[in-house]
Amino acid sequence: MAQLNNLIVTGSSRFLNKVYFSNGGTFNGNLNVNNGNINVTNGNLQLYGKVALQGYDNWLRINNSVNGINSPFTYGIYCGNGVLRTDGEFQVGDGGNCFKANSSAITCNRSLIVNAGVDFGYGATIRNAGLELYFSTPFIDFHFNNSNKDFTSRIIESKESVLSINGVTCSSSNLAANNVSATNVNVSSRINADAATAIFNNVYVKDELRSTTWAIDNITNLGSTFYVSPCIIFTNPSVYINSKSGTTVTLTITDNNIISSTIGGQTWTSGSKIKLMGRINTSVLGVVNGTMARQLNTTTAKTAYITLNFATTNDCAGIEQGKTYSGSAIGDLKMMMYEVNLNVNGTTKNRPVGIRMSSYNEDKKSSIDIYNGTVDDGKPVVRMGYLGGLPAVNGENPTGYGFYAAGNAFFSGRIVSGSGKIGNWNIGTDSLYVPNKTGISSNTGKFAFWAGESNSKNGANGSDAVFRVGHNGVLIATNATITGSITATSGAIGSFTLDSTYLQSSDKTVGLSATASDWAFWAGGTNTNNAKFRVNHAGELYATNANISGNITATSGTIGGCSISNGTLSITNANSTYAVFEGNGKTNGYFHIATIKIIGSYIDRAMVIGAQSRGYGYSEINLQFINANSTDPGLNFFNQTGRGDWYIKKTATSTWNIYCKKSEVWGYTRILKYIDSPSVTLTWGSGNADLPASSTRATQLAGSSAWCYNNDSTYINGGNIYTGTVTANAIAANAITSDKISVSQLSAISADLGSITGGSINIGNGKFKVDSSGNFTATNGSLTGTVNATSIKIKKSIQFYPKDTVTPQTLISWDSDDEELSIGWSGAETQLFIYGSNSLMNGIIRCTGKFMSDSIYATTIKGFTGENDVQIPGISGNVTISGNVYSTAIYTGNSNTSIGKNITTKGTLHVDGESGFYGKVTARSSFVFLDYNAEEDANATAVFRRPIASAGSNKTKVAFLQSHAGNKISIRAQYGSTSWGTATFTGSSSDIRLKRDIKDSSVNALSKIMQMQIREFNWKQTGVHQELGCVADELELIDPLLTTGGGYDDDGTMNVKCINTLLLSEYNSKAIQELGKENERLNEEIIELRQLLSKTRGIVESILKRSA
Repeated sequence: MAQLNNLIVTGSSRFLNKVYFSNGGTFNGNLNVNNGNINVTNGNLQLYGKVALQGYDNWLRINNSVNGINSPFTYGIYCGNGVLRTDGEFQVGDGGNCFKANSSAITCNRSLIVNAGVDFGYGATIRNAGLELYFSTPFIDFHFNNSNKDFTSRIIESKESVLSINGVTCSSSNLAANNVSATNVNVSSRINADAATAIFNNVYVKDELRSTTWAIDNITNLGSTFYVSPCIIFTNPSVYINSKSGTTVTLTITDNNIISSTIGGQTWTSGSKIKLMGRINTSVLGVVNGTMARQLNTTTAKTAYITLNFATTNDCAGIEQGKTYSGSAIGDLKMMMYEVNLNVNGTTKNRPVGIRMSSYNEDKKSSIDIYNGTVDDGKPVVRMGYLGGLPAVNGENPTGYGFYAAGNAFFSGRIVSGSGKIGNWNIGTDSLYVPNKTGISSNTGKFAFWAGESNSKNGANGSDAVFRVGHNGVLIATNATITGSITATSGAIGSFTLDSTYLQSSDKTVGLSATASDWAFWAGGTNTNNAKFRVNHAGELYATNANISGNITATSGTIGGCSISNGTLSITNANSTYAVFEGNGKTNGYFHIATIKIIGSYIDRAMVIGAQSRGYGYSEINLQFINANSTDPGLNFFNQTGRGDWYIKKTATSTWNIYCKKSEVWGYTRILKYIDSPSVTLTWGSGNADLPASSTRATQLAGSSAWCYNNDSTYINGGNIYTGTVTANAIAANAITSDKISVSQLSAISADLGSITGGSINIGNGKFKVDSSGNFTATNGSLTGTVNATSIKIKKSIQFYPKDTVTPQTLISWDSDDEELSIGWSGAETQLFIYGSNSLMNGIIRCTGKFMSDSIYATTIKGFTGENDVQIPGISGNVTISGNVYSTAIYTGNSNTSIGKNITTKGTLHVDGESGFYGKVTARSSFVFLDYNAEEDANATAVFRRPIASAGSNKTKVAFLQSHAGNKISIRAQYGSTSWGTATFTGSSSDIRLKRDIKDSSVNALSKIMQMQIREFNWKQTGVHQELGCVADELELIDPLLTTGGGYDDDGTMNVKCINTLLLSEYNSKAIQELGKENERLNEEIIELRQLLSKTRGIVESILKRSA
């Protein structure tokens, strides 16, 4: 080995192995390496002090700087006339992201600027970029089939904004060509072909199609349909592309013209078929078929959610999923619905709607159809054209060409027809008829009208119809009912003959005449003068007998043994009875005798009613109204004679009721006399009744008695005589009734003596005596009538004969040792009635049976042990008991019962009338009452109910319940304070049987809910703070039905305004549904946004990778 500082070789040197330069080496001449290598390890190959080659990594770097220190050759790499070749790939940019060329393809990802011709032998693809040509007249030439011609087709911009394609000139607004032949031509403005012919397979016209003349030549099957259907013209739409898959696009259109789900008279339901026209972005739609994906204006207001089906993907190439187009990106957007999806008779399907003009419809015929979308078989409701296949009308199938209407047809002009049908009527050349039934004819050889034809002439002339009228006016009928006038001078009606004088039966036993000297009507004899029934022209009627159920008005005459004089009917039979009223044990104190109705004016005659009543005898009332020009006059006078109480009460305009007081619950009143008055009708009354308030009592005439009309007059009524005093030498009769008898000799089988004037009466030597002072003494007696006395003194007991018994029983007895008055006997069904206005008993009354009285004043009443009751009906008086009542059961009537101390009963306390308990009432078992429904409705089942109890402590008491319309109930109570208030609550009734006109609600509940103010407040009564709640008055401003109650009751009590919680919950439910639909829509948008975001993220990541 030799180590030299310097080695200079002027000639040649040869290294058989390796040469190492530790600090570089310089060669001033040539360095030739033959059949060997120059290895540079961790170094560069420099030329002219510049790095030419580098090899420190996997790249052979040419003309590259080293860490920015050595500058490369600034001009680059020059190959001279040689070839720069690679069998791999030539790249510009990292990974060839700008330019890449290999044996498969050349890819250019940046703008390619070519200043001369480019020859692509294998074609060229330009993605995500445009092809820009710069030249005075830029052009593209085509060489079909490798033609050597200058070009076979050329696209050239011959002047600015004018592009020519093989002679077809296209500018920004016009297309000029001698001939244009295309499969699809979409032109947004106009096509000029003034002197040429344009041939198109399809022409889509966005707006108007205008032509001076149309000619269709050599067309054998046009097969086209023209629709005029409900349409929406969008004025300022926004279109969001929800999804896009191939030729199917789902989008949402938002526009202010979508104001309802019903537009153009039809509801745009989900599934309905539509056609969309216009432009979205760069896609000119022409007419695209589609369907309503949802009902119009339902999911979100003012929106249409539709699915479109394009013919090709090129037709929708300008539409991108996830994008929203509006403003200038939308052009002339319109939507038409030509089939509506509805449920008709349980079947949901699409049916045509609107007007359809077909040149070649399903029957290969032409027609114009009108559809309403509701005909179940999809048939039109109106058609003009070929009618075959349409539904039958009145049993006849439409045929041929004509007009058809499923509903009504109105014609204001003439209808001319030589045949056909109207309903069941056939139209003939001169007749309108129903075969074998009815017809009319203008042919004088036939009848003008006929009905009831039954032959087989098919309405030829109606010659054998049961009713027919000829053109000469002759009427032939087998029967007739005529309510108007018949004018005839002769003829026959049934068995009656008509001549100039008479209309009479064939045997002349019945007839009528217009001649004044003849009888106007007669029946029952051929001789009119002695016919059994006849009426002359003066109105006088003669009849051998008559049954008349209506009224007879007469001023004079006789009926049987009664005579009519001056309007008064005198009845000789005293037993005649107009009406009878029975008490039948009813507790009502009066009889409703009659109702008087005034029907005329100037009533100047009095009315008289005479009646016989139990306990009162005979009495009469006389009444008369004021003589005035009025049908509603006042009462002039109302008087009575005899005993008993009579009343009158005006109940309505021109209407008065008359009442008579009953003597007892089993009393009766028999009407024996009635004298009427003109212009007044009387209807006999209903019997047992209560006396109305403010009734007017009859004035008692002076000197009248219980049995006499008037003591100053004498009346003879049939077999009875009523008078004041009878003076006669002798009177012989089966019975004589008189208040006073003054005769020299009296002889009678029996006598009822009213007043006897004498010193005394002594019969049986003192066994029966009546002194001049009226004292009555008898050792024994049997009285079958009535004993009237101011007082009766009995030392021990009173005995009575019970019904159908011969042995007397003690009814009233006095035990002087126990000082007890016992009433009643051993029969449990036996009752004791005590009548009178002042039955006073001081002490103990012990009743073995049932005890009943008008009025009782007693210290104590006891019922014996066993099933014995105390009954106090109180028919007209009062019951006052200062002590106690002890009984197994107590019954009180309809008057007042006052008990000073306690009522103790182990059985039933029965009160028929009103009862007031001013002390404490304690029921050990149950306390029941008859409810209002059973009390007021006579047909209702009597149901006794228990009352609802109230809490007894202060601030918790309940006063009453009150119902209202609409299932509402008010409760008057103390709501936590000593004051009273009324709160109204609403029952949550929702039965479908209570509702009608049911349909989906259209209210925007969410907007109502958003108006509701949620408050916090303090309650005045309790001072409790509530952090969450509503104020009923504020809810009432939103919807008055949200509250109930309010204001003050008649007594000034506050009626608390309450919230209708049922309606409030229904508002909440509707709002939740609206939020649910909005949430569904937002979820769909979120899904679409996520898909768009994912796609965008993929694009961004792809770009970032390429740029890296």
